[in-house]
Amino acid sequence: MAIALDRRLKGTTLQQLGELRLADAWVLLKAKAPKHRNGAVYLGGYSIECALKARICRDRGADTLPPEFYSHSFHFLAEKTTLWPKLQSDERIMQLFVYLESEWAVQLRYHMRVLDPHHVRNFLNKSKDFTQWLFVN
Repeated sequence: MAIALDRRLKGTTLQQLGELRLADAWVLLKAKAPKHRNGAVYLGGYSIECALKARICRDRGADTLPPEFYSHSFHFLAEKTTLWPKLQSDERIMQLFVYLESEWAVQLRYHMRVLDPHHVRNFLNKSKDFTQWLFVN
């Protein structure tokens, strides 16, 4: 059975999807199966991507994500939010962002490495902190 994909990504759906994928990442980590840790980080990063896209929709008052923002780059997406100047001026948030950006890339889905569970937990906690910051500011 083929799944029909709707190319119109709703901002509210993106926010919910980000929260769901972060929850999925925690499930993978708690499974205590080392081979799933890479997937946990991948999903944690994907949750950030979804949250940034949802924030872009919110900032623009757009129901759906404009196609020019179909990107996997945290930096590109973050720069397009109204929070970019605030992010840059908040040392704690900027350090958090730089860490997350340096630890995640879409290419992670092609890696078979086994990550340390403490590293994964740290990444997921920071992902949660950053995505929460996006929506309380």
